[in-house]
Amino acid sequence: MLISFWMGLLGIIFIGIAMMPLFAWIAKLIKKPAGVGALIGFFMGFAVAIFLNEMASSLYVGNGNEEFTSYFVYGTPEYELSNGDKIKVEIGSGELMVINDSKDVLVLEEAKYGSIFKGGTKWVKQGKSRIIEGSKVHYFFDDEPPEEIQTKSGDGKEKRWWLRNKR
Repeated sequence: MLISFWMGLLGIIFIGIAMMPLFAWIAKLIKKPAGVGALIGFFMGFAVAIFLNEMASSLYVGNGNEEFTSYFVYGTPEYELSNGDKIKVEIGSGELMVINDSKDVLVLEEAKYGSIFKGGTKWVKQGKSRIIEGSKVHYFFDDEPPEEIQTKSGDGKEKRWWLRNKR
């Protein structure tokens, strides 16, 4: 199933909010304070939201004119290109997929921080897809990666991806 990023985010928030009155109602049924049930519902909803977010894979579709659409992916759906062709979306754990549904050639450029080697590039031709290691694309088109960043890991090494048009 493909769910646009913003619809997925709203859905996850809705699930979290819906759990509060559900658990408040359950608490009333077992003769406990409704507030306790709502609080438990809040934390259960939060846990479900985290689980759904972590279980989803990331799909980015380049639409042309330096525009893209991002999706949460569950399972192995198909994406239909604007020309009618279909691409099966099979993304493994710890990977993301980029589909080029534009007339441009897209480039995924790897920015490595804390390393002498700056990283490689992956080409995504028109109507094709590319699967790469990572959980998300960090920079898009004219939003170039910075020369240095504050890294989260203790070793000072981090890898980020930049999606751009071929120059």
